[in-house]
Amino acid sequence: VVISFQSFAERVLANDVDGAGIVLAGLLDVSQNRGRECARRFQEQLAERPQFLQKAMTLRSELAAGSVNGALLLLWECFGLQGLESIAALQSLKTRLGGEMANSTT
Repeated sequence: VVISFQSFAERVLANDVDGAGIVLAGLLDVSQNRGRECARRFQEQLAERPQFLQKAMTLRSELAAGSVNGALLLLWECFGLQGLESIAALQSLKTRLGGEMANSTT
């Protein structure tokens, strides 16, 4: 399973909430059950607001810009994460983003 936001989005759009949850668990460093809950919330938001996917895509730019508050707000809106859980997920994403950025420059 490829652990990326692209893989997550593809699975959500294909109505594969279980697969999306597994990907999200890897991205956010949460349990697979919690990943599925977060994917379900995301899918519900997307069903209500089709433009929601574009909003979620801003998470990467918020992280790259160092906008902690913006990223935490998006983690809540998109996935229902809050408190310590969202801070841990933010750290996981920042670590992953840092590795991706280092790999893309070599």
